[in-house]
Amino acid sequence: MLRRFEIENMLATTVIDPATRFAHWILLYRAERDAGYTPEETGLLALLAPHVMEALAINRKMHLERLGPAEQDAVPRGSAIADMRGVVYHADARFAALAGEEWDDWQERRLPAALASHFQGDGERFCGRAVVVDARVEQQLLFLKARPRCRADGLTAREFTIAKLIAKGDTHKEIAQTLTRSPATVRNQIQVIYEKLGVGNIAGLIEALRLAD
Repeated sequence: MLRRFEIENMLATTVIDPATRFAHWILLYRAERDAGYTPEETGLLALLAPHVMEALAINRKMHLERLGPAEQDAVPRGSAIADMRGVVYHADARFAALAGEEWDDWQERRLPAALASHFQGDGERFCGRAVVVDARVEQQLLFLKARPRCRADGLTAREFTIAKLIAKGDTHKEIAQTLTRSPATVRNQIQVIYEKLGVGNIAGLIEALRLAD
């Protein structure tokens, strides 16, 4: 591969995170086979490497924050960044606490096996016993957001759609027309939704849905 890009020699500097043992590499390439590197160039690369890696780490965290929920979201969420192999680059205290509730033996340096395999299989949302994790893949990295599981997570996709329409103010007849279902069927589904959410009015339903946003 090096020959393919006309790379004849290179200088590598490695920075190892003592906590995660994750290694970052900076490589300086040259096409000339006999071109070496001066002591000044070697020293400059060694000086720049930690700053470049810190800038990269900050950039990833800022990107994660931009993908995060708005301040008015009902439930604070935990954040993490991992690669597609499940190696964790960053995990905040909230994410660690939520993952610990779901997996007692989680070691924090790698994603739990069930979570990693879920997203390796192109799953969009992991819904566990105690935690719900959403992920977005960018540049072969998983940007993860975690929150506690709530009652709305127990709704089926159809029930969740109906619940959102109820929250919007649609009547059961309007919902039936939108979903091409009979009004009686929708009325029964609405009753099931209220029972699953443990609420008795629209205000309670809206609050229950907010916990799942």
